[in-house]
Amino acid sequence: MTEERFDILNPEGNATGQSALKSEVHQKGLWHHSAHVWIYNSQGKILVQKRAKTKKLFPNVWDVSVAGHVVSGETPLLGAVREMEEELGIITGAEHLDFKGIYRISLEVDEERTENEFYYIYFHHFGGELSSLTLQEEEVAEVAWKSVEELEREVVVENRYYPHGKEYYDFVLEALRKRLF
Repeated sequence: MTEERFDILNPEGNATGQSALKSEVHQKGLWHHSAHVWIYNSQGKILVQKRAKTKKLFPNVWDVSVAGHVVSGETPLLGAVREMEEELGIITGAEHLDFKGIYRISLEVDEERTENEFYYIYFHHFGGELSSLTLQEEEVAEVAWKSVEELEREVVVENRYYPHGKEYYDFVLEALRKRLF
């Protein structure tokens, strides 16, 4: 499998016209896109995933329903659609994703890796059962439905989720409350 290439952005989120291999992007802390999809159901629950134990970063940690890098030449919206299919087996059209905003994050993971990303955040309504999902073994260990209150407690109080940052989770939780209630 060939290593993915990502389009390089400037710190304001504008394309530079250059791309680089994933390893180089993270090693040099180059700015790039990622897509985040928060999936909810009609009962007001939010789908979360536990990252696979084999993940380099934050294995066995709970995270957003679907998240992934946007590959070179791909839009964040199409990256979100692709990641939904790859990670959970959800096939849907781009028109079924509701864009919520962009979040800029700089996360120094260790001395060899810095995540400088622009998260494109989407919401998606899912009417199926968890048993209908096909989890990508290399990425997802398990999934669960959580209420907004459970999610907030587990993120804020118990610190059991990927460290996207307090502002990110505040934004997402507020947007979920508006969407669901």
